[in-house]
Amino acid sequence: MNNEDLIYVTANCPTEEQEKKLEECINSLEKIGYDIALVSHTHIPLNIQKKCKYYIYDHFNDISEDENLLSDINFYIPKGIIVSKYFQKYFYGFAVFRMINLACNLAINFGYKKLHYIEYDCVVNNGSFIKENSKLLETYDSILYTTNGNKNDGLIGGIHSCLTNKIPKLFKKYDRENIENLLKENQNNCVEDITKLSFLNSGNVLFKNGNELTEDIITIGYKFKNRNVHYTLYYDNESEKINIIYNNVSQSDQKIMLIVNNNKVINFISKINFWNIEMVGNINEIRNVKVFIDDRISYEKNFNDENIQTFKNNSYIIKK
Repeated sequence: MNNEDLIYVTANCPTEEQEKKLEECINSLEKIGYDIALVSHTHIPLNIQKKCKYYIYDHFNDISEDENLLSDINFYIPKGIIVSKYFQKYFYGFAVFRMINLACNLAINFGYKKLHYIEYDCVVNNGSFIKENSKLLETYDSILYTTNGNKNDGLIGGIHSCLTNKIPKLFKKYDRENIENLLKENQNNCVEDITKLSFLNSGNVLFKNGNELTEDIITIGYKFKNRNVHYTLYYDNESEKINIIYNNVSQSDQKIMLIVNNNKVINFISKINFWNIEMVGNINEIRNVKVFIDDRISYEKNFNDENIQTFKNNSYIIKK
């Protein structure tokens, strides 16, 4: 058994579906032969814990509704681009950094020389790339993946490797205020951007092409619908209407119901693998919108004179 390398997994599994995905992830990592550390904000079944060398439960899932911490997500449609911060309903970065700090300090304290990060919604189908990264860490201080392998490309955040003696300060001491300041100073409020910068400041980085991570090597980024990143309300300045874009990422058709101002009801069926746009109402007349998915409330947004302009700036359509 290799005692120089530690693979650590961060997880948040409030549903049975997510627990199953985590177990797939851990099962796939067991085959590599490195020790595994699992850090979670939710309690994990004992049968999954037993497959790990270390298991840490962090009780505080530190999420934030601060709109200044959310970053834009683009949704492309034939008529233009919907740009919205509200595809993300919450900012999860603090929670993730807490877990990463716990794992990194564990690795340092127990004498591991090399550390490999995998998010729980990934399944490693061929672990040779992790072993290759371990050998490359004899030359480099850290290994990151970007969309095309260049330093200035977007970081693929769920996978990286580094030497424990070159772990960035950001990952060794949890400082919530510092993280918040770094994000607000960053043009895109992007966790991936400050992560990449932290590694660049801590040593010699090898950037690998994310296109190398094909499906036969790793399955990345399973999308769980309870994270609610598949829909958003947005503003159309031509019509002065608020609309909803809903992208069905589930395994079946879904019944969507909107309740506007507690008295107007909008119903539609979202077909599997299709997206819908529905008009919600005039922006000057809306004070509250509740979104129900299959009869369960999923999201609520309040509007008032003070936040309406912020909403217009943060969620809108750019038409061709």
